[in-house]
Amino acid sequence: MYKLFLLLSVISITCIACDKNKIFEENVAIENNIWNIKKPIQLTIPVEDTQTPNNIYLNIRNATSYPFQNLYVFLEMTTPDGKKTQDTVGCTLQQNGEWTGECAGDICDNQVLFKTNYLFTQKGNYTFTLNQASYNEELPGIMDVGLRIEKIKNDASK
Repeated sequence: MYKLFLLLSVISITCIACDKNKIFEENVAIENNIWNIKKPIQLTIPVEDTQTPNNIYLNIRNATSYPFQNLYVFLEMTTPDGKKTQDTVGCTLQQNGEWTGECAGDICDNQVLFKTNYLFTQKGNYTFTLNQASYNEELPGIMDVGLRIEKIKNDASK
């Protein structure tokens, strides 16, 4: 029992240490695994650091029953002072007949780099609104959608 506890403790500490650059990650479950075009996802991210560049990722969890190869997402960012920008993010979920990302059984997790070396210019709450950008009103097989923000590792701090 002691050996099992020790092993689990080491694994937990290792996982936490590997993720020290994460400053935010939140994923939202999609109701009934069908992403409706009329149901955008909204995430609010508090930002204090305006000096460190970041990478921003779009997280997608899909079932292998998802009927398309790609997913397009409208991603709108509202800054603390109310300014809005919008981008369209293309996510390849299947390539050459194979599912991308990390798959276990019939579930796949993808992390798509949306912005690299991004510097938040204001302190405060940033709001991200994510909406599927398909011609179809409903996209079956989309299970979770979210964002991950990581500070970029500084080679000088090694």
